[in-house]
Parts: sequence; C-alpha cells; structure tokens
Amino acid sequence: MSNNIFDKKNFSEMFDAFNARPVTKNAYDSAYAALSESKMKFEDANSSLKPALEHYIEPSENYKKEFTLQKTIRDAFGKSGVNYSTIAEHPDFKNLKYFGEPIPQYICTMFVDIKGSTALSLKYPLDFIYAYKNIVIQSCIECIRAFDGCVHRIMGDAVLGFFGSKEISKEQAILDCINCASVLNLYLIQTLKPSIKEKFDFFDLGDFGFRVGCNFGDDHEVLWGNYGFGLTGEVSPTGLPVDLAAKLQSLSSDNKIMLGKGLLEYFNWPKFFSEAKVDRDTHKEIIYVTPNYPYPASNTGSLDYLMMELKQDQYIKGLPFPLESKEAVIGSGLKNNQKINLICSIKESDSHIWIDYLSSSKVLKIGSKIKFKLLVDNDLSLGFPLKIKFIKENKEGFGTNHPEMMQYLYEKDEEFKEMKFDYKNAGTSYILPQEYEISRDCMYKGLHKMICEVRNSSNALIFRDIVHVPIA
Repeated sequence: MSNNIFDKKNFSEMFDAFNARPVTKNAYDSAYAALSESKMKFEDANSSLKPALEHYIEPSENYKKEFTLQKTIRDAFGKSGVNYSTIAEHPDFKNLKYFGEPIPQYICTMFVDIKGSTALSLKYPLDFIYAYKNIVIQSCIECIRAFDGCVHRIMGDAVLGFFGSKEISKEQAILDCINCASVLNLYLIQTLKPSIKEKFDFFDLGDFGFRVGCNFGDDHEVLWGNYGFGLTGEVSPTGLPVDLAAKLQSLSSDNKIMLGKGLLEYFNWPKFFSEAKVDRDTHKEIIYVTPNYPYPASNTGSLDYLMMELKQDQYIKGLPFPLESKEAVIGSGLKNNQKINLICSIKESDSHIWIDYLSSSKVLKIGSKIKFKLLVDNDLSLGFPLKIKFIKENKEGFGTNHPEMMQYLYEKDEEFKEMKFDYKNAGTSYILPQEYEISRDCMYKGLHKMICEVRNSSNALIFRDIVHVPIA
C-alpha cells in the first residue's frame, strides 16, 4: 500500500481490512468467561480486561491493518507512533469513572454525521448499508486518532471526537481538530466516495454526504464528570461549546466543516480561511447559530454565537501532503516540479537548533524563527534564468489581532531573486542543487502563510507551493 491517502487503488485493501472480523465470537466468550471466573475487584476489572483478551485473542493481519490509514496520516504530519486509544478513553479523566470530583478542563470537539443515513434503509439492502456506514465511521475513527484525538462516542451514523489534554496546548488541540476535519473531508470525497461507487455500482452518489462541526471550550466553559454509576456510566464533558458542536454540524452545508465561535476567536482563526454559509432560499449569509438562543447577559439579549464554514479549497493547499498529490486534487493554485523543492525549518526562541518543519503540522511559539529553503536542480531544461518570489501574508483573524500586525496587514512582504544557470558545476559528475533561502520571525498569533513561486525565462509558472504557519 502506498503512503498516499488519495490513491484509490488502496481502497479495496483498506475496505477489506476495515470490515474484516479479526477474532471469533468463541474467542471473546472464552476471554469473558475467564474474567468471570476470576475474583477480581471491580476497581481492577478495566485494567485486567485488555490483558485477558490479549491472552485469548491473537490479532490477525487484518486487525493490524486497522491502523493503516492513521499511520499514513501521522507520517505526513510528522507524528510518531500509533494512537491505540479506544472509545471514551481520554487519558486525563480515567479515574473519574471510579472517584473524584468533576474537573474543569478545556476541550476541542468534533462531531461528524453521515447525511441522510435513515433514508438509506428505503433504498439499499442492509448488508450494504452496514458496509457503507461502517467504512465511513471507521475512517472517522482513524482520522481522529491520527491527530492525537480521542473517539468519545459512536451514535449509529455519527462520531464524536475530542482533541486536547493536559499535555497538549490549547492552540495545538484546535489545529489538530481542524487538520483532522480537513483531511477527513479530503479522504471521504476524493478517495472513499468514488471507490464505493466502483465497488458498488448500484450506489447513487447523490446519497453520499456528511457534515462536520468543530468547536472549542476553555477551562472555565467545560466540566468533566462521570454520568451514572461507576462502570455503569460515562465520563463526559458538560458545557455550551461542547453541546454546540452537534448543532454546528447540523447547520453545516453538505460535505462541509462548520467552525464555532469558541474555536474561531481563541485561535484567532483567519477570515481568509472561512466563509459564511449562504441560505439556499434567501441567498443571505447565516453567521449565527440558529435558533439564536436568548442570552440576557449580552448587549443584544441573544447569544449571537458566531459560526463560519472552513474554506476547504484554500486550507488544503497548506496541508503537508506531497505537492504532486495536492496539485492533482486541487487543480489550481499549486504547481509541482520534480526538479524544485521547498523545505522549511524552525528555531524556537530558547533554542539554537534548527529542526525540520512540516506546513501546518505544529503551532509555533511567538518569538520563533522559520526558514524557507528552495532547492533547484541545475538543469537547463528548467529555462534559466529563473525568477523566484516569496510572498508572506499575515491574515486577520476573528480573535484579538495584534495592532502592529493590523498596521502591516495590507502591505506586501515580498522577496525576489534571479537564479542563473551554474555553468561552473554543470560538467561535474555529481551536481548539487542551487539554493535560495529566506527567514522570518513568528510574531503574531494566528495562521499565516508563505507562498513560493518560480517562473522561467519565458515567465511561465514552473513551481508554486504554499506553507501555512500557525503561531500562538
């Protein structure tokens, strides 16, 4: 299997792996029987369950393939290892199931729903509906885990996931959530949708659809606690930002991602990467959650909870997938060239070491430096002399924008370089690529971008790449 999530040739293998049953019912029955016979205290049951099952059940090759999609995504975003977490297994709140007072702690919520799943039963056989819903839900699970998230609940045709913990910054949790939603959107539309049609030619593509809602709640807005009695209960968060994630999903357009006020303002999410939903009938923009709940504490007497859809076609240009793959999917705005490569590195304010950086993979601290290095093969076929241009764009956000950033918001920050053919090294057996690099300071909170483009002597665009730089 290739490392490209857009490769439709991978679908059949992943579909078969996802829908395989790795163990038999007898194996599970034996494991649970062994647990019942032992005289464990209920406090030890949860920790003893997994080893007992593993003793009786040897994972098959199909079981191991469960994490294939996750691993591919994690590799692309520079995340090591594999996230093996299961349902409702947030590491910060495990003890709440047995004891302890509720805990106030932030969380970023993602709610995914399969569009029109109820009506599917009127058109298709049950075995197909199961296979279709299951592959979509399993894709959601793997995407959530790929970005260090926790799958909290599966509700028939919907998946609830959480991002963030005591070990992860709030801004990074938001970035992981949005990256997850964006990658899931790409995978479902670009790979899953056409592949399902190829595998089941009777499927009406008009029935394929989903909606995603994302929101952020800060420490004072979210309370974690156990609902129920111990093991006969569920540790869940309570708070308006969490509850509104499902509402945001329901208000999203088909195959779109709706972002809530909590996320937009805390991250200072760029207006450039957002757009208002437009009502199909009135053609008016809808920017507040509806119904607009009464809220006496506000100036208007209503909640006026802001919501914006992610401008997916712009955001995915900065995802750290191979430029060749993104160009094929997006179609415009990017230009791949096998003989030109752009690499990035960062140096934090308290360090002297430069480390590699993947676009939009990690939130950089204010005060860090980022370096962009362009490598160009010394090949006459490129059409030397080349005109290189770097364009830095700061983006105004929905939160508190730094006054100095606003001052320079509409001023161009560009650097130009003419690169000539290196005749001195043209005849050597090993030709090193020519290099050109620039660096910038990371000063303003939000998500900013750097555009690099190269034109040949005929002024034809031969390379264009975009790097997103999230800063907090």
